Amino acid sequence: MGLSTVVLDESAAVKVTAWNKNARHGRIVGLNIQMKLLTVTGWLLCLSAIGNPMNFWSQYDPRAEPIGAEIVKAWEESNGHFQLIRYRLGNLKGSNKSASPIIAAYFGYPKNRSGKVPGIVQIHGGGQRANKQRVASWVELGYACVSINWGGKVLEQASTPNTDWDGLAAGFERPGAGKAQDLIHHNMVKPGPNTLFKEPHLLNSSWNLIAMSARRALTFLEQHPAVDGNRLGVEGHSMGGRSTVLTAIDPRIKAASPSVGGSGFLYQDMWGLPGSARRMTKEDGLALYTQVVSAQSYWPHIKAPIMNLQAANDFNAPMELVVKGMSLLPKSTERMLAIAPHFNHRFTTETEAARFMWMEAHVKGAFEFPKRARSELVVKEVPVLRVTVDRSTQLPVEKVEIYYGYARDPRIRFWRSAEVKQESQNIYRGKCPVFDVKEPLFAFANITYRMPRTLPARPGKTATDMLTVSSEFQSVYPEALQSAGVQATEKQQRLIEDFARGWQDWYRLNEANPHHWFYATRKVLDPSWMGPKDGRLNVDLITSAANNQLAVGLEVNNWQGYTGRKRDTYHAVVRLTKAGTQSISLRAADFKNSAGQSLADWDEATELFFTPANRIKGKPPIQDQWNGRVLELKKLSWVGGTQIPRLHPHQVRDRKDSGRIAFDDEFKKAIDDSVALEQMDDKTNKEGKVYLTKEMASSIESFVRVNNNQAWDGTRISVGHKHYGRGLGVHADSKITFPLGGKFAKFHVVPGPDNAHRGQLEMKILIDGKEVFASGPTSSHEKDRPVVEVPVSDAKSLTLIVDSLGNRGGDHASWADAYLSR
Repeated sequence: MGLSTVVLDESAAVKVTAWNKNARHGRIVGLNIQMKLLTVTGWLLCLSAIGNPMNFWSQYDPRAEPIGAEIVKAWEESNGHFQLIRYRLGNLKGSNKSASPIIAAYFGYPKNRSGKVPGIVQIHGGGQRANKQRVASWVELGYACVSINWGGKVLEQASTPNTDWDGLAAGFERPGAGKAQDLIHHNMVKPGPNTLFKEPHLLNSSWNLIAMSARRALTFLEQHPAVDGNRLGVEGHSMGGRSTVLTAIDPRIKAASPSVGGSGFLYQDMWGLPGSARRMTKEDGLALYTQVVSAQSYWPHIKAPIMNLQAANDFNAPMELVVKGMSLLPKSTERMLAIAPHFNHRFTTETEAARFMWMEAHVKGAFEFPKRARSELVVKEVPVLRVTVDRSTQLPVEKVEIYYGYARDPRIRFWRSAEVKQESQNIYRGKCPVFDVKEPLFAFANITYRMPRTLPARPGKTATDMLTVSSEFQSVYPEALQSAGVQATEKQQRLIEDFARGWQDWYRLNEANPHHWFYATRKVLDPSWMGPKDGRLNVDLITSAANNQLAVGLEVNNWQGYTGRKRDTYHAVVRLTKAGTQSISLRAADFKNSAGQSLADWDEATELFFTPANRIKGKPPIQDQWNGRVLELKKLSWVGGTQIPRLHPHQVRDRKDSGRIAFDDEFKKAIDDSVALEQMDDKTNKEGKVYLTKEMASSIESFVRVNNNQAWDGTRISVGHKHYGRGLGVHADSKITFPLGGKFAKFHVVPGPDNAHRGQLEMKILIDGKEVFASGPTSSHEKDRPVVEVPVSDAKSLTLIVDSLGNRGGDHASWADAYLSR
């Protein structure tokens, strides 16, 4: 036997001796042996207390025990084989309990493969479950994928065999296991009734049990005959993102991609925000937790290339903490950030594409990924962000965007968009003027590349041949700003938005769905656009139908509990009795919360949003759905009142409120909101509308370019003197073919010459090469273009043709509101 001795920190002043039967080989083989050794009091406590989780994980062998996989259900789809499986976690023996958990998972791998395929482990987030659609997306790209159901929520039916934690505190609320029974997720190393150990311990925390589940899933993949065990990756979202960071130290992993989770440093105050840290006490085991559970202790040991997908306003993984965590990576570790501005816990189609292409590059070896763009924040009278874009891969750069902001709390920060100028082929710059030199400045750039291939559509995301990645993130704090002579050149403004640059300062959800659209901006908390005292909010808008009810909403004091102020939501419900262009004007007092109380002023607003009134919770609830197309906003401005100096969001107002408002309540609400939005995505997806984009086409023959969601000349699609937000803009002659694969029921479109068209043209629709619609010679003078709906069940292809009839001059046409129904 080998003998090893380790010493606890000085405050403990205790020496513990531990036996290791396999010390000659530098690891402990098999978790069962590991747990037997733990009968030596405090073995793993002292082993972990030296501040390095590798002391445990380097000795844990995830291959030692049989995986014991069983198939619960199997089925086939057009491109893959799929299964619902269960596998064994191993025999766990602690000083408090023994357990042999079983983990359920969805698994799939491609049909018609030549040899073994690479594999991906997917880890779901809070309130979620194993995701069969995610598995299908990876299979379509040529991977095997296993999506583990560590949370234990129902898969298929309540009676379907599922994850069984065998009496351990882990997972979510589920039949027979809940908070009352102390059988759900246990964050801390501090013991509980159903933790493995009676003492503070690494494996008392559910986070390490999830990481163990993911490592065993890697073992399942490498042992499967269809999978190449030398090409494995891991990805996860939210809680799954954090678990991805904890798993990424496994030497079998060739690439990792966490999203909005796993930053570390959550139990430390953010800069300039006393009381903003999450709460955990010394008695809860904070010191040991920081050493062996918190993600900051894992980042220094990750060697696999890592792509971190980040929402700029994320509640779970605040922006600066993500940057701080990634700064701990070894210098040799390739890393990349892909930041979605304005989003919270969600991403754009192009930023999410970066995750898939990261695996294509580093796991499959089928793509050359761009290198991270260098950036420099030049601090002078007016700061400037200079960005050096990587072009070594020869991927065309479609656009470079520069974002900057001031708010100390990244969860609520409004990200301004700079005017970007190109200095040279590779260098771009944008001015980042400040409002107050006593506040920090943060900046980054997003670079969007065009890829040589198109990623297929995924649930909630359209097909795309673009990927967006971010530059190095820059921060500069007041002392440096002032010493460099930076001047506060920004002023208060009354014009909030005229949409001259589109939706660049907003985020939109379900923006094409006429019943569930949601538009939001944090512009109203930026010191330049805070509302004036006693002023009014004016909104110019356009509706396509009469008799609608619009909810204009304000979130106040989001994530400001450490100031003693409580989050709340206020709505003003506006009746829009007519269609067309109209204006509304709202006072602060027009906004009411759920208790019927009026908003006192604009001071504490952190987000402004617009959505159909039936989507909000009211008394009595509004039942009527939105009529016509989605709302079009034209202009937002403040009118009247007095523009006076405003406090920054983190500064305490003259209120009787004091102390810290419960963080847990707001965090739970944020999780519930996120899950609700994901359910809305699923609902929208199940409603079956798949809008056509040029990237979905199998072939394009066109006189010139084809535009997504714009007319040929870049203006709004306008057919029959009506505007449309979705569709394809073309210039005759044009022929576009889309593969259908028998997946859809019907094709819906409003075809016609664009309103700017001159002359005559003809538009045709072909299904499997057979003409099913022809407009005949037509011109833009004709109004009231009819909707065309064509059955496409079992069809293999759809072709859209615009014929110039011999004279191309000015022959602009649009396939407006073009979508396929599942």
